[in-house]
Amino acid sequence: MSVCFLFALSVESQIQRPEGGGDIILALTADEEGGAFNGVDWLVKNHRDLVDAELVLNHDGGGVIEENGKLLRLIVDATEKVFVDYQLTSLNPGGHSSMPSADNAIYHLADALARLEHYTFPFELTAVTRAELAGLAKNYPPEKAALVTAVLKEPPDQAAIAKLSAEDRILNATIRTTCVATRLAAGHANNALPQTATANVNCRIFPGHSPEQIRQELVKILADPKVTVSNVQTDGSIAPSAAGRCGPGGLLYSSAEGNESGSSHCDKEFVKSRRAGWQESTGAGCGPLNPKRPTSPENAC
Repeated sequence: MSVCFLFALSVESQIQRPEGGGDIILALTADEEGGAFNGVDWLVKNHRDLVDAELVLNHDGGGVIEENGKLLRLIVDATEKVFVDYQLTSLNPGGHSSMPSADNAIYHLADALARLEHYTFPFELTAVTRAELAGLAKNYPPEKAALVTAVLKEPPDQAAIAKLSAEDRILNATIRTTCVATRLAAGHANNALPQTATANVNCRIFPGHSPEQIRQELVKILADPKVTVSNVQTDGSIAPSAAGRCGPGGLLYSSAEGNESGSSHCDKEFVKSRRAGWQESTGAGCGPLNPKRPTSPENAC
């Protein structure tokens, strides 16, 4: 909380108030962690008078960058990547560990994840990220500024992209979709061949692509018909595809091409499941990697 107030004070010190004055409103929400029912959407719908402003700055993706008391830049969000989890699953008849087989669910999954580890999604820019990089380059040391300038060329310098991506994790995430393995689960006993191996892969999708597009791309990257790629829905249930998946602000991704259609169904169902007690993981073992996870509010843990 103190960090937020420091941010507000820093912004206030840099803003030139118009004639007649005006208020600087600080709105704090917990949308991402707590669910859509108590976030900024709820605030606007229920207490618009408290946050009604002529200009809104969302600093969630950055903040104030200073050097020796001088304001270098104030980073705000102009667009968002889409947060999506995918469940990778490898199934096998199993058996006793005294009679192993090369056809092993863990091996299939491990090899598929190794292919994902070595894959890099293509370089992309939007008008927003291009302008951001151009602005950042003005404050970078000469060597890094030269790299950014080379990246912004038409066509972009591929060697500069590779070097910049390797040296700056934030910029690497700014210029492409990223997908990374975050959780693993497999087997049921030390002396049994695994019948199931699962992994959670978390993706941050560059604007312009749908969750289903990326799911299909993951299938190609993993290149193993014995490893399936499913979509983890916002309520924790598993769906074979991401078509129709809920996106930011309750938007419904209706196709693999990234088209969206406004829908209130997503938010309502998400709120319903959250209030029923679903959690990402609990002591009872509920979570996207557990086959006993609740698939509806009625079966919530």
